Amino acid sequence: MLDEPCEDYGYERKYAIKLLGDAVPAPIGWTHPGPARQYERIEPVVRAHLPTN
Repeated sequence: MLDEPCEDYGYERKYAIKLLGDAVPAPIGWTHPGPARQYERIEPVVRAHLPTN
């Protein structure tokens, strides 16, 4: 399956695999298990401890 496009267009096999992998649509309806992430609460604390330039 990969040999023909690689020969015709000069693609490397890894690049052809990437092209085919990007063509698959993402699953619909999947959500992260567990409680909702709450980054808003800790963001001010993290930003306060980051070095400023």
